[in-house]
Amino acid sequence: MPPLYVDRDRIIQAVVNLLSNAMKFAPHDSTVLASAKALQAPARVEISVSDQGCGIPAAKLAQLFQKFSQLHAGGPAQRRGTGLGLAITRAIVEQHQGQVHVVESSPAGTTFRIVLPIVIPE
Repeated sequence: MPPLYVDRDRIIQAVVNLLSNAMKFAPHDSTVLASAKALQAPARVEISVSDQGCGIPAAKLAQLFQKFSQLHAGGPAQRRGTGLGLAITRAIVEQHQGQVHVVESSPAGTTFRIVLPIVIPE
C-alpha cells in the first residue's frame, strides 16, 4: 500500500470511532471486520469497517453525521454515547480531502467506508 501523508493520530481516531460504533452495535458473538486497500485512478486508499449489527434504517441515514445525533437512543445503557463520534470522524476525514459514508446497511449489518486521496508532498 502506498504511504499516506496524513495526520496519523487523527486518522487513527476516525477509524477507532468507526470500530467502536461497530462493536457497540454488533451482537456479542459476531464479527467486526476492518480492511484497507489501495485504489487506482485516482489514487486513493479505502478503509472499511463492517459489523453484523442491527443496521441503520434508511430514513435515519441522513442524520448519521450530525452532531449529538443518537440514532439508537433508548437502547441499553452501554449503547449510549455523546452522539459526536461520527461527526468528528467526518470532520477529520474531510480535513484530509477524503469522504466517509455508509456503503451498506441492512438488518444483517452496516459497512462504513473512509476514502482518502493519496497526496504526495511536493
